[in-house]
Amino acid sequence: MIKHIVMLRFKPGHDKQDNMNTFRDLILELPNHIPVIRKLELGINYSKSHNASDQVLVTHFDTVEDLELYRLHPQHLTVLGYLKKVVSEVRVVDFNDLLSSDPSD
Repeated sequence: MIKHIVMLRFKPGHDKQDNMNTFRDLILELPNHIPVIRKLELGINYSKSHNASDQVLVTHFDTVEDLELYRLHPQHLTVLGYLKKVVSEVRVVDFNDLLSSDPSD
């Protein structure tokens, strides 16, 4: 199982919450267009740390090739185009969970 983690810090302003909601809506549509997505998790940060991101997305794929199909899919590229307008910082980690005891993970 390949996990793709994206941590986002949205630009401050009165429309920050609206931008986060729009991102959520765009993400929820992705599995309808990109069948290689095995699972999506999206969360809003509640930590008060100055190092914290605003939202985190965890996407699960069967293979690295599926992750690459996702990256290049036009629907995903639309989401990236939106994020470039509303996000001030992005952190990404892609990994294969070597410690998982569940073979389906």
